[in-house]
Amino acid sequence: MNKPGTARVFTLLSLAVATVSPQPAMSYDVEVIPVSVYNDAPSIEAFDVIAGVSGFAIEDFEDEGLILSYALGGGQGMSVLPRLFNRSEMGFNGGQFWLDDPWDGDHVLSNYIGNDGTEQGGLDVEELRLIFNGGPGVVGIGLSNLQSNANLQVNGVTIESLFQLPLQSGLGRNGYIKITAQSGDAPILSVGFVDGTLATGDSITVDHVAFGAASAPTESPMRTNNSSEVPTNTEQKYGECSVLPHNGENRLDRIDLAVPGRGDIHFQFNRRYRSRIRYDGPIGHNWDFSYNERLAIQPSGDVLRQDKGRTDIWTINPDDSYTSARGFFGSLIKQPDDTFVIREPNGFKRMYDANGVLTEYRDRHGNQMLFEYDGDGNLDRVIDAYGRLFDFTFADDRLASIVDFTGRAVVYGYDTNGDLVSVRTPVVTGTSTGNDFPAGRTESYTYSSGFTNLDLNHNLLSVTRSQEVADGGNPYYTWTYGEDPADPLNFDRALTQNMGGTNASGVAAGGAYTFFYEELNTEAPPGDATIERLKATVTDRAGNIEETFYNEFTQRIRKRELTRGLRLGEPTAYETSWVFNDDDLLISRILPEGNEIQYVYQSGGSRGSQRNVIEMRLVADPGRGGGEDLVTTYSYDPLFNQPLSATGPRGNATGFTPPIGTASAARYTTNTFIDYQESNDPIQDAVDFGIDLSSVSRGLGDLNGDGLTNQTAGNIVRIAAPTVQLLPGSNEAGNFGATSQPVITEMQW
Repeated sequence: MNKPGTARVFTLLSLAVATVSPQPAMSYDVEVIPVSVYNDAPSIEAFDVIAGVSGFAIEDFEDEGLILSYALGGGQGMSVLPRLFNRSEMGFNGGQFWLDDPWDGDHVLSNYIGNDGTEQGGLDVEELRLIFNGGPGVVGIGLSNLQSNANLQVNGVTIESLFQLPLQSGLGRNGYIKITAQSGDAPILSVGFVDGTLATGDSITVDHVAFGAASAPTESPMRTNNSSEVPTNTEQKYGECSVLPHNGENRLDRIDLAVPGRGDIHFQFNRRYRSRIRYDGPIGHNWDFSYNERLAIQPSGDVLRQDKGRTDIWTINPDDSYTSARGFFGSLIKQPDDTFVIREPNGFKRMYDANGVLTEYRDRHGNQMLFEYDGDGNLDRVIDAYGRLFDFTFADDRLASIVDFTGRAVVYGYDTNGDLVSVRTPVVTGTSTGNDFPAGRTESYTYSSGFTNLDLNHNLLSVTRSQEVADGGNPYYTWTYGEDPADPLNFDRALTQNMGGTNASGVAAGGAYTFFYEELNTEAPPGDATIERLKATVTDRAGNIEETFYNEFTQRIRKRELTRGLRLGEPTAYETSWVFNDDDLLISRILPEGNEIQYVYQSGGSRGSQRNVIEMRLVADPGRGGGEDLVTTYSYDPLFNQPLSATGPRGNATGFTPPIGTASAARYTTNTFIDYQESNDPIQDAVDFGIDLSSVSRGLGDLNGDGLTNQTAGNIVRIAAPTVQLLPGSNEAGNFGATSQPVITEMQW
């Protein structure tokens, strides 16, 4: 019997055609470091430095040979993806590699369907994909044995053909690919190599993978997590930390303990620091943590929700329903027993008691996480989907430790001001490699204090990493803030962020970011989202300057990246602009060349459906031209907001003529079917939250051959990709007995 949230997948293909549903286009930058540099560098890790991929080498593959490979088409002797990895540098001490086995709890190498050298439906494999659940902003990949016209995909979208890149074809080292998420792109969640030619015996090998620090998604219009909050594009990353240029807030995020669970229920203790709030919470001033959620019921009936260091309001309506806050798409209901439930667009639910205390998480599969509290109202225990216990200990209403079901403990320390000054990770002993930490690893923090103006106290001044704490070294980050109340534009805002310094080696490293703020158009009347109200100028460690402009709703609407005269004929700045709707959803992005990406969102229906992208339009710039717009359209199910259909540009183009057959939208549409479409039975969530299911076909019967029609978890059970059109008289048409070849995927849960 399958666990909830896991699937058995059956692919029914007669051609080795990798089908990917159309996704919104992105502008990821793909840079190739040529084979000459690749061969001359002293080590494979040197490419990370050369390419500027600052982060963590996942796997060099040097000790095992070139082992991460796949072969394309109908050739024999397909490369087998080995099950054994050398992961000693990551503290895993070797171990077996299985499908979706995490490298470090967040990052997964996915050996896709049949991608182990065996055959699938009489065909060889056609895809290798690296999945980065942490969402890095930059990935570096070393290539060798390049014998294929494979397509390079990012987040499931084809970016380039490898043959179109300046790589060395054939055997041996071929080059290093650096993929960078540009401003406006979603973080890199996956990188795939997908067959583009079906050529016999073609193959490709990856011999190195590295990635940079995780970056928060800043403006992807597609759903990425269980939260109904949509970012307003104000956050920018400078190293691991964030400074919000629209208000100068310094923000720091940390994950202290993460344990995979089941379905969408996983234990992950996150901390977030915000410099521009005044909050004396369970883990010190201005820090908040996951699971520290509360609802506060107001005398008017409105409901305030505290989460992630912020407060948002659900407004009560005359019929006792609630309207969610701007940029939030979850639905709140009050149950007959006076308890509350917030349901996210994908079916994830948060349960609160009548006093607004968080009691349970529940995913769409029915997996649960339970929360228990002590007599003082402090979180006492978390019970995950497997019944495993995570115990919380408090002292003087401050979190002192978290101990998981194996006895691993995270320990927190505070100063006399109530500020969080140290966090110690679990003790590690007895490893086979000697990679032990008998005293754990401690990160320390310092803060401002002693100011009569309370806004200036508890500002984070420094972060010292564990190695420097152990060695008595310098902080890794330091900040300065505006302290003059007579200068309200800079008061209490981050002005500098310094990284690194000079350690015992005597060699300076790192550098400083500086932030400068200017008010604009102060005389203009309010209410116009197109008017720039604030200009934030950021100078990075290399002296590069970026100017960002915000409207009164804190939406980033324009950015200028100043050039430095390094290239002949380049402009003084490259400019990008954005337009958002009233829910802070991106509706237009105009790139420096003048080409534009437009998004249209679903209107009407449930609140959760109103952030679904139903149309993405690529508009050519006037200077270069490019024919009619490239339009991709989407539809979704109303209950879980899963994609039901995606029609590519050829299906929406009036001027396109296919080489075989006639043009139609259906010919270029992928249709997806959800489990609850198999029957007509009522669904409790639809009843409770007033979700109208009339827009989706139901009562379709068993769609995946599992003999069941009673599942309502929102799982995809069938995907019908565009039908392949075969030439009359071709061998394949003769073998198949028709010129139309369906491509169907069925999934059983």
